[in-house]
Amino acid sequence: MLVRQNIYESVILFLYIFFCLSRCSNAAYSIFSVIGVLAIIFLIKKRTVFSFDPIKNFLRYYVIFFVSLFLAAILYGDITVVHSTWKYFLWTLPFWIVFLFESKEFRPDIFDNALSLALIAIFLSTIPQLNAQYRVVGYFGKPTLLGTELAIIVPVMIIITVYKFKQKNLMGRVMLIIPTLLGVYTLLMTKTRGAIIGVLIGGILLAALLYSIKKNNVKKTILMILASLTIVGCIGAVTVQSFHRSYDHERVLLLKSSYAMWEDHKLYGIGFGHWAREYPNYISPAAKEPDLTIPHNVIASFFDETGIIGGFGFLLFVFGTLIILGRRIQQNPHNIYYQAAFWAFVALMCHGMVDTGITNRNALQSISAILGMAFASE
Repeated sequence: MLVRQNIYESVILFLYIFFCLSRCSNAAYSIFSVIGVLAIIFLIKKRTVFSFDPIKNFLRYYVIFFVSLFLAAILYGDITVVHSTWKYFLWTLPFWIVFLFESKEFRPDIFDNALSLALIAIFLSTIPQLNAQYRVVGYFGKPTLLGTELAIIVPVMIIITVYKFKQKNLMGRVMLIIPTLLGVYTLLMTKTRGAIIGVLIGGILLAALLYSIKKNNVKKTILMILASLTIVGCIGAVTVQSFHRSYDHERVLLLKSSYAMWEDHKLYGIGFGHWAREYPNYISPAAKEPDLTIPHNVIASFFDETGIIGGFGFLLFVFGTLIILGRRIQQNPHNIYYQAAFWAFVALMCHGMVDTGITNRNALQSISAILGMAFASE
């Protein structure tokens, strides 16, 4: 009976992680979310013991973040805003499902295999577009959405491949290398600048952190970070014309409009999810895209929609999470899932400076699942 239960749990977890990270079917993801929740309720009723010690510090920032969002929504005084905030909170469900399943019995191969299959599925969806389109979109609809997803999951796959390559036989190594290469290739073919730069910066910061832990030399680490970022900057300066797009100036105007919006609603904002509704009142006369629905900057998004209350709650959550992950890497330098989560989280936050970032449903669900895996790995 116990063996059969473990098999059921493994199948549910595998399919849940696959649909969460691949985004190939929203219906399938929803179905397995419900199944996952029901399975956890079943485990609780069976008096399964879960250890919450690994997430105690993280929960402080998590709770502060969402309490700040709900407080801003309540002060705004519109039930639809409270409902939108509640929906946003539910997007973090993958954290709890993955964390609870994996903390009960840590099964890294299930996560690794589901991630590998997700990257293969994403690549296969782009094949018809490789020669037909300048930027691939897969089944995501927009190259930026595909780029956001890959900026989160590609770093995780790279870390898993680097650390587990020597442990595998020939077939196992092939099954690591293929999805990694396909993931990197697909990310490059999206030509999403924010996602690509985010992955580069995340990799640099992770390498610097690991170097600092190994050498215990802060000065050299800072120099290494500055040198690496300078190289990235020089490459960007040389290739800027190749990556220049007609709407680049529009992003500057968006930030100016967002700042004006925040100045009029400083404390609790314009209401979570209301940016698109308010933007026409603040649009610049020089703007050429009056129908934009996001400010293309996640910080501007939170400060505009939730004011100082939610904005600072968001910043505290971001920096608090990064500090916790950094400390866990220092304490457990051979734990690959903390490293993977750190890299993915940095990449997502960097990309969020020019796009939706963590305000996007797919992105929040995917990074939540990865964080859940990281904290369960302790």
